[in-house]
Amino acid sequence: MKPTFTLAFALFITTSLTFGQDYQTVRSNDINYYSTLNFDYVLGIKVNSIELNGTDSVFYGFKTIRENLDLGENDPCRYYIGDSWMGKRIEIKSNGQNVFYNRDNEPISIETQAQQGDIFNVYTYSNGDWIKGEVTSVTVVSIFGELDSVKIIDLFSNVPLPINNPRIILSQHHGFIEFFAPYSFPYPYEGPASLNNDHDFPVGYNDKFRLIGFNHTGLTKPTIGDVYNYSISDNIWTYGSVEDEEGVMTETIYNRKVLNKFEYGADSIVYVFQDSKDITVHSINGEEHFNNPGSAQSQMFKHLDQWNTPFMPEEFDGIDGWTSLFINECSDIQEVIRKQGFLNAGSDSCLIIDPYGEKMMYTTINGVGWLEPTGMNQSANKTYMSDLLFYEKMDGNCGTPAVLGYAALPKAEMKVYPNPTDGEVMVEMNCGGDELTVSLVDRSGKLVKVWTHQNGDQLYLDLKELSSGTYTLIVENEAIVTQQNLVKK
Repeated sequence: MKPTFTLAFALFITTSLTFGQDYQTVRSNDINYYSTLNFDYVLGIKVNSIELNGTDSVFYGFKTIRENLDLGENDPCRYYIGDSWMGKRIEIKSNGQNVFYNRDNEPISIETQAQQGDIFNVYTYSNGDWIKGEVTSVTVVSIFGELDSVKIIDLFSNVPLPINNPRIILSQHHGFIEFFAPYSFPYPYEGPASLNNDHDFPVGYNDKFRLIGFNHTGLTKPTIGDVYNYSISDNIWTYGSVEDEEGVMTETIYNRKVLNKFEYGADSIVYVFQDSKDITVHSINGEEHFNNPGSAQSQMFKHLDQWNTPFMPEEFDGIDGWTSLFINECSDIQEVIRKQGFLNAGSDSCLIIDPYGEKMMYTTINGVGWLEPTGMNQSANKTYMSDLLFYEKMDGNCGTPAVLGYAALPKAEMKVYPNPTDGEVMVEMNCGGDELTVSLVDRSGKLVKVWTHQNGDQLYLDLKELSSGTYTLIVENEAIVTQQNLVKK
């Protein structure tokens, strides 16, 4: 079950309220957090540097790892250090115009001083087609318990829009409340590179991101205190396995029981744990089983109000890793930190994967702590993995095998092109299971077409007879369900 945050826009009568016109989309000193509309993926805004250009300011955000799919697997520039989901830069002009630049260095303009009824140009396609915005409402809403003035900007175009729910909400004191990823606008957001093909971000997300937290209010990155927020009698079971170069597999089930806790000083906490292990070794000589009941031990965690990791979701750490942030099935914050060995290809932006380096994924879950790394050492042919089997909270149970371990969840990849289409569509899928059901649904929810297809590389769809509009393409079987919007010209 996904969490419900107290961010619902409560509307108020505003005739007697007036606010100054100091709207701004992004503020240099704030760190805002946004999620997909179903709260399954979280992104953040952080301004890393500012450049002054006369009376204007130019903001630059953090970098992340991007992938150029037009280049071959061994091309040294297939993977590169690219721009964050906020795009290349943001120009904050003195006349109230805020200009974002997408991955193709195309401008996206927001007129922050526009009044109700005003229409302005947001984006122009290379062929001259356009997207405009109209301020359809100026009102007051409650954001994290405080009243704030907002402008609702509806987007419209002379061509079909490849995005859902085309509107932007801009607030006076918190910047964007709802908006699309400027990096890819007006097209769906693809997320950062997936070096291990573990797409745990929404692939082709074509809807808005919504503000869910800022600084230390609402949902933000977990602090050390958030992660190690155990209660007495909590139990955590995890599973780990290691296979060495000789093929010997060691499986271990760990159990950690919280016996006691107490505060130490102003920013530390001490827990007393009972750790036990159940170990099984598989080799050519048979199977051996060991049990280690362990003993009570204490562990201290310090600086509880600091972030558990210093980097923003999707931010490249400058060496070999980047992070993702989720709301997991227990409604807890789950942070995934990836590590991948890189070699510099002679440029500041181009990267190649070190074929002998280790690739690992660390997972930390709110109220659980760090799990052992999942990964592979390619040079020694050594693999290791871990999963949270069960988390028995004092106030209720949460977790079943493989539910919380994102690396173990079934993955589905779907590419639909061309999109928008004149009628001929190619669908590439990589889903668990064999037979797939492919359904096409119109905006009213009516089922238009259904195909049955054996899981494979490609599926051709002939949609020439369909009316122009936006449809939803749904692919499902017993293992997975995935969907993507499709625009018929």
